[in-house]
Amino acid sequence: MNSPLSQFKGERLKQARLLRMLTGTELALLISDKKVIKQQQISYWESNRRVPNFEEIQKLSAVLKVPYYFFLKGDSRNNVDTANFFRRSAAVPTKNRNSMQELVFLYSSFFKVIGRYIKLPDFKDNDLVISSHEFRLVDVDEIDELAKSIRRRYHLGIGPISNVTLLMEKMGVRVIFTNEDIAGIDALTKVVDNQFYVIINTKGKSAVRIRFSLAHELGHVFLHSRYSESILKSSEKNKRVESEAQMFASLFLMPEEGILMDMVATNLEFLKSLKSHWLVSIQALAIRGKQIGLLTQSEMTHVFQQISRNGWRKKEPLDDTISIEFPTFIKTVLEYLNSEGISVDDALYQEGLSFDFLNSLFSAIQISEIKEKGPNLKLL
Repeated sequence: MNSPLSQFKGERLKQARLLRMLTGTELALLISDKKVIKQQQISYWESNRRVPNFEEIQKLSAVLKVPYYFFLKGDSRNNVDTANFFRRSAAVPTKNRNSMQELVFLYSSFFKVIGRYIKLPDFKDNDLVISSHEFRLVDVDEIDELAKSIRRRYHLGIGPISNVTLLMEKMGVRVIFTNEDIAGIDALTKVVDNQFYVIINTKGKSAVRIRFSLAHELGHVFLHSRYSESILKSSEKNKRVESEAQMFASLFLMPEEGILMDMVATNLEFLKSLKSHWLVSIQALAIRGKQIGLLTQSEMTHVFQQISRNGWRKKEPLDDTISIEFPTFIKTVLEYLNSEGISVDDALYQEGLSFDFLNSLFSAIQISEIKEKGPNLKLL
């Protein structure tokens, strides 16, 4: 009979290390006690050239905040050359990007477990996705028509979207909220096993900022998801891709016809009242008003000067009162399985996961009362 230690998976150690934004040297220092561990030893473990003893596995578990069996269970993942779309500040360290990607992979493992019991909905709108694998410029008119097509399909009219998170979940996009301290990254869109995952870093973010980030990532899904990662290595192309996704978010959340009807004034107090209706920031409203000719450049500049004087650039009025639209799909699934007397604990264990571990990473598992009907579910 094989020792449990012989099941040690070095790639899982690397995954946990990247999740916690540590180098091999940093991890070696953290687990060194009476016995000095060198970076080379970490490298040996990750490449499966050597196996840590059980005491070392326990130290790795404590330092990396994963269950000890995380290193002994679960499948290796397949890396596919699809683009990773990061909504981020400039010059974000690679370790931060790697950590966000590992969060997506972990959540996809969770979905893999759930998929053994429930037929999970696939993405429903591939016919609207721009199919080009080669980089091309997408102009404003094409983006606007795409945004309108999606609104028509989901009967959204020309007014505010009541719940962007729920809408994306109904589309079959797997939305993840995390509250991890990953500086500089607001969101990431990634394809895993032919499914779209959008992860939003909610730490310190207002509801309206999260909504805009979600719409921005949805833009990547429809506009750019056929691109390969190599395309985004060009800073010029990456900048254009981000600009197109930003434009999509603006057009999708604030259609011209609806804004023209509502924006009858452009002073700061009126824009503040529009914020509570359209559920976007005052700054986003001012920019959209300028785009459709309701504000001149000087008027928009004046609005932004007032915003700066009031100290509203990072925190606006109503940011604390507009509720965050948490994902509800996973809670719906888990409640349904529970009502059928089905436990997924053992299946999670086989993937090296636990609910405690997942709850520590994702704010989508434990959420508030579901107020709207989620997707239909069917037992396998």
